[in-house]
Amino acid sequence: MGARIVPGAVAGGVLLAYLLSYLLGTEGIHWIVGAGSLLGGFVLVSIAISASMVVPRGRAITVLLLLISVGGSVGWTWVNFQARLDQRLPPAQHGLQVEFSGTVSSLPRHDGNYSSFRFKPEAWPGMPVSASEMLVYWYESSGSRKSGPRKPGSNKPGSEYLDHEDRGSVRVGERWRFTLRLRTPRGLVNFQGSDRELWLFTENIGALGVVTAGQRLGRNEHWWFDLQRMRASVRRHFRNQLGESPALGILLALAIAETGDLSASHRNNLAITGTGHLTAISGLHIGLAATAGFWLTRLILLLLPWWAVRQKTLALAWMGALLLATGYAALAGFGVSTQRALIMLAVLVAARLLRRSTGALTPFMWALALVLVVDPLAPLRAGFWFSFGAVAVLLVRFAPLAANPTRWLSLLQAQVAVSLVTFPLAIFWFQSLSPAGIVANLLAIPWVSVVVVPLTFLSMASFVVVGPLTGLICELARLSASALLAFVDLMAGLTRQVQSLAPPVAIAGVAVVLGCLFVAMVPGPARLRVLALVAAGGLLIPVAGVDEQGALRVEFLDVGQGLAVIVDAEHESLLYDTGPGAPGQWDRVRSVIAPALAARRRPPVRIFVSHADLDHAGGLASLKHRFPAAAISANLKPDDALYGSGVEACVAGMAWRWRDLVVDVLHPSAGLPYLGNNSSCVLRVHSGRATVLLAGDVSTAIEQRLVAEGLQPFVLLQVPHHGSRSSSGAELLDSAQPRIAVATTGFGNRFGMPHQDIVERYRSRGVSLWTTADCGAIRVELDSAGAWHAASARRERNPIWRWPAATHCP
Repeated sequence: MGARIVPGAVAGGVLLAYLLSYLLGTEGIHWIVGAGSLLGGFVLVSIAISASMVVPRGRAITVLLLLISVGGSVGWTWVNFQARLDQRLPPAQHGLQVEFSGTVSSLPRHDGNYSSFRFKPEAWPGMPVSASEMLVYWYESSGSRKSGPRKPGSNKPGSEYLDHEDRGSVRVGERWRFTLRLRTPRGLVNFQGSDRELWLFTENIGALGVVTAGQRLGRNEHWWFDLQRMRASVRRHFRNQLGESPALGILLALAIAETGDLSASHRNNLAITGTGHLTAISGLHIGLAATAGFWLTRLILLLLPWWAVRQKTLALAWMGALLLATGYAALAGFGVSTQRALIMLAVLVAARLLRRSTGALTPFMWALALVLVVDPLAPLRAGFWFSFGAVAVLLVRFAPLAANPTRWLSLLQAQVAVSLVTFPLAIFWFQSLSPAGIVANLLAIPWVSVVVVPLTFLSMASFVVVGPLTGLICELARLSASALLAFVDLMAGLTRQVQSLAPPVAIAGVAVVLGCLFVAMVPGPARLRVLALVAAGGLLIPVAGVDEQGALRVEFLDVGQGLAVIVDAEHESLLYDTGPGAPGQWDRVRSVIAPALAARRRPPVRIFVSHADLDHAGGLASLKHRFPAAAISANLKPDDALYGSGVEACVAGMAWRWRDLVVDVLHPSAGLPYLGNNSSCVLRVHSGRATVLLAGDVSTAIEQRLVAEGLQPFVLLQVPHHGSRSSSGAELLDSAQPRIAVATTGFGNRFGMPHQDIVERYRSRGVSLWTTADCGAIRVELDSAGAWHAASARRERNPIWRWPAATHCP
């Protein structure tokens, strides 16, 4: 029992630290880490003495150990929190250009016009510590060619200054001197959707940097990260054998956990079919590596003299299993799932060597505790919950059974049980679900486990052991991975897309989790599980929406330097602009817009695109695919066929009405040529006294024209052109008389928007001006009488890793 209680107390202490951090906030953690370290020992001793008076003396030591385990875990977690916070580049240094020397500490990833890699600086000027890494981007347009001429002697090996064409020559383990334009590790923050700041925090990325000049200094021969060079060698060998084959991305993902070679279309199809987890090295793959190591060791032992190993054959075989599994986990980067599997394997091997019976739960508890001690921030990653949750379901579901059913039926039950429990986890972490996920996984998981992974192992071994057979084995691996991709593409074609879902409200979320756990874990008559299906219906409970007649809710999404606005009225939603993007390459639809629309549990009835600039129209193609029934009005270039058909022009005089919601187009007039920013579709949205002006990127010339045509007052104004000097003229503000204004801008954007003169112009008139750069997404609720209430995502989603909202944010 003690073998489970102590690791349980350690794990409970780490999770308790998270709960307290949410309750106390960042400042509370600062105070407790300082003062609590002095008082903690006295408190624990006092509690232990008190406990020893009310429990049998033999248990006093156990109580003390448990209290120390819980208290120590809480303190250790908070210390790690504080260390990560202290290692981040402060906003005051955002945009500085600094020269660093250091080592490339990860495999570079090449994606279109840029490369990215992690960089470990040897010194970090102006920072109190220098332990964290940077995430560095090297774009085609950056490099010494733009920064200045090559230095004399630059043609000498190991000291050359490289142009942007040579950015692909960066190798892991090399020492470089970079001139970097620094960026604070901030991300977009919306009321729903992904959290880039969380990823940067958990990955210990202290700063972002853009290369403006680079000089290779040579290899770091004393660098400890030789493992990364091994991973680079494996990737190079696979590329030499497979060339540009699409299967290369799958094999590299399973060999060294490197997904950079997966194409954008295959990433999308893996997400659509819910099979993206197959590209992550899981505990099952570690188990396969251990099995291979066990039997390979036994085969090698057969070649040795029998008398030398007869007493240690089984022990050596288990050690071989652990050794090969550890090597594979190292190549995979020691992710959470590999850590869990490796620790459980180590406990089992130790039990076999010591000839002790541990059961299934003890290795699980020790794996949980050790993962949390080594990395107390692991619970901030989705992989932690998916990995340990899936294993917990299997342990509870199958360990108590005296007799298992047939093997194929057992595997089917395992797949269904794990899918049911990970279902609410997927909604919580990713706000998405694949309708074809269960069917696709039923076929894809055994194919990957039985065929693709073993062939991947053989391919890696063939580089060293059986050179002449390397080509044949790699070809078989390529064929198996190609078959997987063909199946995924087929299923994706039937599914169309991932379904975005809003995370359920608290009560409904608890009901869903409990219901799914009941179905997955509790054996017994099927009629008892009807209650679980009823509980799982909590997903259908709608989130709070706009129910008041005549009310409006306007949400300015945080899409960086761009624009996307959702307007909600009773039973209807419309979208104004699509955020930035490059059609066919990337956009903000899946990560930002789709989760926000999913929270309404209804698609938009109409999509407006103000004009053709990619910071306003970059996501239109994705939106057309995702919401084919939505009517689209846009002002695009006359010869712009990029977005296809089905788009009508947005011209003055057009109007739409949905119950109490009325949308009028104020600009541009019919017959005007396309004028770029000044062709922005300007909308007046009103419901009763709730009035909103969406102005796109128009300049003062168009603003004056609108004023001359009789512009009425508005409660809420979208700041034209993100707050540039060429917009938000005095005439517009005096005529519109807004009470609230919102500018959608990227943090530290190179345009300096909103300009300080514009900010002062708004505030001198008593207008509440907010920016998405400072506040994250901004939601304004207007009632039918014109009264308003506002909220910002940086204040509502304010965990310990979040950069705080500006003091003026709602």
